[in-house]
Amino acid sequence: MPRTPFSLLLSMTLLAASAGASAQTCGAPVYGAVALTADMVCPAGVDGLVIGADHVRIDLNGFSITSPNSVATRGIRSSRFGGIKIVGPGSIVGFDTSVMIDGGDNHEIREIDAARVSSVGARIAIWLHNSSGSVIEKSRVGAVNLGADPGNRAAANRIVGNDADTISVWGCQTYKNEISDNAIHPATQFMAVALAEGAKDNQVIGNTIVSGTVWLGGSSGNVVANNIIMNAVYPSWIYAGVIVGHHPSTCAGGALVDATQNVVRGNTITGAHVGVLMAAGSRNNQVSHNKLYDQVAVGLRFNVDSDDNDGRGNGYRVPVPVVDLGQRNLWP
Repeated sequence: MPRTPFSLLLSMTLLAASAGASAQTCGAPVYGAVALTADMVCPAGVDGLVIGADHVRIDLNGFSITSPNSVATRGIRSSRFGGIKIVGPGSIVGFDTSVMIDGGDNHEIREIDAARVSSVGARIAIWLHNSSGSVIEKSRVGAVNLGADPGNRAAANRIVGNDADTISVWGCQTYKNEISDNAIHPATQFMAVALAEGAKDNQVIGNTIVSGTVWLGGSSGNVVANNIIMNAVYPSWIYAGVIVGHHPSTCAGGALVDATQNVVRGNTITGAHVGVLMAAGSRNNQVSHNKLYDQVAVGLRFNVDSDDNDGRGNGYRVPVPVVDLGQRNLWP
């Protein structure tokens, strides 16, 4: 009987391993690398892939993981494991949350399509909690939720170069994250980017936002710079391009926390009612060198209880450049 060449045996072994890694059952744990070779269609109420180990790589390989508009389901779910990689091209759609990662650090989500979501209730494309050093890049991601629960942290994550609906960053130990070079266009709410509940020292830089607001609620030390925010044709909920003010925070037991030491600099903001709104509880923030053009009413507005802010050095092309109802604010 002729012997099978070693190279052929090796090829057959690798092929069998690849086929085994690619044949997945919805809801079953995954302990090693997966490269899809066909679409995964999951029944209602069942998750797609459930991560069961550190350093698992999911390669969508041009295919999709789908669900029939299921509530409380996840396309890919991971809890406490680190170094998870989810790469496209390919899509994860129809689940309550397309990708849900809770815990573990240094995850990568790249070049996936998670923008089409169910019409049943609120949906999140990417849920990344209690994680640091992770990246979401070059994807269609719908709504992104990045945050840290009490006692955990979410630091030095990067959300870069995506096509997104909204990006929410929250938590008192959520800091030094980067949101840059994204195209953001909210579909159902006013927030394009929200930094809230104590989020601090984050950067929102170089994004293009259409019909949406950057909201700094009860957050401090953040930088919002060199973004283009266009609200010339805006829905009724778009009141201002940037809003800064106090907001309840778990860091303070649910009490209101002021927005302080934030920098809003070098942005081009057009349309909407107000360019930049310094709402109640905004204190010691800097708003400078922004182009506040073609607002419906006011370029920069300081509301009552908006005090000690520096609003000097902005450019205006608007019926009323500044309205100041606060105290000790500096302008123009």
